[in-house]
Amino acid sequence: MSPDLIQPLTICRIRSLSEENGLSTRLAQMGILPGVELQIVRTGPFGGAVEVALDHGDLVALRSDEIAAMDCDIVAMPLTSVAVTQRSYRIMSLAGGNGFRRRMGELGLTEGARIDVLATHPAILVRVTGEPVRLGRGEADKIVVEEASDGPP
Repeated sequence: MSPDLIQPLTICRIRSLSEENGLSTRLAQMGILPGVELQIVRTGPFGGAVEVALDHGDLVALRSDEIAAMDCDIVAMPLTSVAVTQRSYRIMSLAGGNGFRRRMGELGLTEGARIDVLATHPAILVRVTGEPVRLGRGEADKIVVEEASDGPP
């Protein structure tokens, strides 16, 4: 997994494990196998340990070499990690409290809503239900999105 993709709330599905230095055996013993989804919970300072939640409920801490040994497909990511493209995204979850959820609901940003990313700097600008919505970076960090399929929302 690329180090620039290691951000809290990012979800990836493991495609394969590297065979180098017996890391795949160690990861397999922790329950980290191809097909498993994991979510980055938090990262340590200076590129240290990364805490991840596995899809079967376990929390484990991984070192940078163990993270590098995993080949992953990104399933979902914070809105701040999304590049401006022609693709649409679907809001998978909102990681804030009740006040945050209420404010996002007033803006039309609810779980399952389809959005287009218009700009990412200096603020995040998205289009939802035809209207542009400006978000601060802190708000956008709490919105987890996945690439939307071509079908209706």
